Amino acid sequence: MGTMTLADFQIEIAGPLGRSALLNGGADASLSKRWCNFAMQEFGYGLKFRQLIATDNTLVTVAGVETINLPTDFRFVHEDGILVTAPETRVGKLIPESRNQFLLKRGFIQTSSRSQPRYYHIYPTATKPDGVLVLRPVPDSTVETLLLHYWKKITLLSGSADVSPFPDEWDDVLLTGAIYRGFRYYGEFDRYQNVRNDYLAILKSRTTENQLEEFPIGGISESQDEGENVSQ
Repeated sequence: MGTMTLADFQIEIAGPLGRSALLNGGADASLSKRWCNFAMQEFGYGLKFRQLIATDNTLVTVAGVETINLPTDFRFVHEDGILVTAPETRVGKLIPESRNQFLLKRGFIQTSSRSQPRYYHIYPTATKPDGVLVLRPVPDSTVETLLLHYWKKITLLSGSADVSPFPDEWDDVLLTGAIYRGFRYYGEFDRYQNVRNDYLAILKSRTTENQLEEFPIGGISESQDEGENVSQ
């Protein structure tokens, strides 16, 4: 995580903008806080950070219920997907499908029929506007435990001692992104443009873990080769 607190950011934002009201406790402190969070979301959602990957292994199916509520910090399903981890006879990976495909397939069967769920999609409801997990077919009486891999929402900076969830080398990116928003807010467009260019240059100079780490490869052929080498 970062090392600069929200109060630290607000001090360094107020300096170049020349407005002490942006400091923590000042009349415009809510503005500088908002700029920090907007900047953090800009690069946090634009790049893939390990800090935003999460799992939930508490999801279970209920007989006759085709929807499951998602974690409160859920944003998107991760590319690793959703796995059935229990019972052992049903272990496997659920297959994503579109809402349209779900409606077409569901129309061919009675909604009262029950079976082992094999497909899923995410769709909003009146009470869950961020979406629920929708399964097809409708789950039968066998309770299945699901392992959900997902991308989390960013927890916004709120208290003066809050820090960014990202590594500390991203504090400078967050700070510069907040400052250019400040100049834009106050109508200082020349300075806004200069600082935004600085922000983009700093952003391009950074790399995330998935860009640096060795990409794992493997498959059936590699596993078979390894097994043959061991047996020999």
